[in-house]
Amino acid sequence: MNKQQKKTQKQNEKLKIQSQENDSPQNIEDIIHDKNDFICPICLNYIVAAVSLKCGHTFCEICLHEYLLYFKGCHICNDNMRKSKFAYCYLLDQMIHEFIKSHHPEELKTYEMAKISNKEWRKKKQVQSIDVGQQIDVRDPNFVWNVGTIKRLKISQEVGKIKYLVIHYEGKSDKHDEEIAENSPRFAALGFYTSRNDIPKYYKQTKNPFLKNLLYIECMDPNDNQFNQQFFIEDNSSESE
Repeated sequence: MNKQQKKTQKQNEKLKIQSQENDSPQNIEDIIHDKNDFICPICLNYIVAAVSLKCGHTFCEICLHEYLLYFKGCHICNDNMRKSKFAYCYLLDQMIHEFIKSHHPEELKTYEMAKISNKEWRKKKQVQSIDVGQQIDVRDPNFVWNVGTIKRLKISQEVGKIKYLVIHYEGKSDKHDEEIAENSPRFAALGFYTSRNDIPKYYKQTKNPFLKNLLYIECMDPNDNQFNQQFFIEDNSSESE
């Protein structure tokens, strides 16, 4: 290949690259035009504070937390959400805001109000301070919210020195005590969840003396407004003292 041929080849490659750049989308408006791409499958409104699951489906932060109170499976694919780590999608939040601003400005005020409500929800849920002996709401391995007491604090020897809280669940024996990372979503301010009557809770079985060590989970089924029960064996806390 002579010099002229090499020069011509380079010019052709340069023109090809420029053509590809011109054909590629420059911003989000060139990629997505459908409002449905930004709709939460649970509330059917714009996604607010987007959270994605391992399965790839995305929901509003509040919608997902409320849904987890009753269901294990993803709303779309039924994949076990309770074993999935949440990923907050801040870029998607920005994309949704820009999309509404550009294509549906009449809906921007409603969306902004929803974002404010989400911030207020986070603030109310957040545990403001951590002290030994303090009571907080704690979600146990069965995804039931309980009142828990912080027995002590532990600092890991790992890089970053993550702080762990040793939690004792009220009404349960010490064998159910847990070490949970301080930044875990399993914590909430006292009463944030446990003061509610519409979510799963433990109740002691007191009518039958043969079932004195039995707790059961009772909750309102959000689909048909009927109470259902799931039994759970538990040692009386008094027996461990």
